[in-house]
Amino acid sequence: MEIYKSETREILRRYSGNRISRAECLDSLDCALLAALPDLNAPDLLGVQVILTENARILAELDGQKQCPDPVPPISQPAPQQFLDAR
Repeated sequence: MEIYKSETREILRRYSGNRISRAECLDSLDCALLAALPDLNAPDLLGVQVILTENARILAELDGQKQCPDPVPPISQPAPQQFLDAR
């Protein structure tokens, strides 16, 4: 289970560093889960559910940051005269 957790963290780190696309990230997370399933036992399932939930939260945060990385910077130059004359 620790291997699965560390693999998912690495996948999310690569996504946050723009080294893989969102689709590649999701595919990689799915593959990591499929690789871990044969080694899991019943008590591990709750831990896997926690990791899946945490991964979804992190992915949502990263997506939000990628969509709106910085707030709109303030306008530092005065408005062109043509716009002021139009009033």
